[in-house]
Amino acid sequence: MMASALPNLSALRLAEAERRVDTEEWVQYDPSLQRVVDNEDLQECPICAERFAPGDWLWKTNREQGGAYYTPREYWKALKSRNGVDPMVSDIPVSDDDVKKLVDGPPGVLHDLIDDPPTDEQLVALLAQWRAAREGRARGIRVED
Repeated sequence: MMASALPNLSALRLAEAERRVDTEEWVQYDPSLQRVVDNEDLQECPICAERFAPGDWLWKTNREQGGAYYTPREYWKALKSRNGVDPMVSDIPVSDDDVKKLVDGPPGVLHDLIDDPPTDEQLVALLAQWRAAREGRARGIRVED
């Protein structure tokens, strides 16, 4: 019996709704819980290399994204510049709920941890703008035969 060749599906993209990433949570930095993953030092932000101080509020990503800790200001800037895509994950958008959690700040804490936080109305418009930009980029991708 002869086996048939399978088509090349490498360029096939999943629907965006199925590919959203939950980035997880706000945490306060505790150096006693410091760990090293894949030789990466988790004592500093992977975006700006700023060292964390005990008690700093940080945005922690989930395991799929490497479980990294970020300074919220830098993570927010990266999301804005990448249309809502996590800075360490090539093309998977962060869920709308997690973007809202980031903007709202740590539970029960008044904060200035991100620059120019949007109002609720502005955030809804920004999320829609990011989706439109990503969809426009996805339309330009062709499935290879």
